[in-house]
Amino acid sequence: MLRVRNWTLPLLALALAIGFTAVRATAEEAKKETGTVSGVCQDKDGKPLAGVEVGIFHPMKHGGGAKKEAKTPGEKPEKPIPVVPSVKSDDKGEFTLSEVPVGDYTVAAKLKGQGNARENVTVKAGETAKVTLKLEYKQKSGGSAEKPTAAAK
Repeated sequence: MLRVRNWTLPLLALALAIGFTAVRATAEEAKKETGTVSGVCQDKDGKPLAGVEVGIFHPMKHGGGAKKEAKTPGEKPEKPIPVVPSVKSDDKGEFTLSEVPVGDYTVAAKLKGQGNARENVTVKAGETAKVTLKLEYKQKSGGSAEKPTAAAK
């Protein structure tokens, strides 16, 4: 019985050390497969905008592809699903979206009274993609009413 006790503690310590090493290696591998998107939100005149809601989504496919199944009347169109939680721009108009999986995305920004902006971005492992989003309203071609639309630079 005494021999079992003498070996149990060192064996348990070794197992815990191996387990913690495996967890750390897995966390480091996950970080290698993600990147960051940061940038600034501006109004149409290039002034920074605070409080802009910024999200990152898989690009939406508009036409040109396979025919979609007919939707039932009254059914709402699919909404894009965010890749990571949305953030708000700070007082300098700056934002950062962290731990974004590697891939191609659309960054979208909106602020009531200022308009919307969108820009496509490619996220690479361990890198930061920079974007500048200019929020503006686009006028309808036939009238003076303004409606928010996508515009980015």
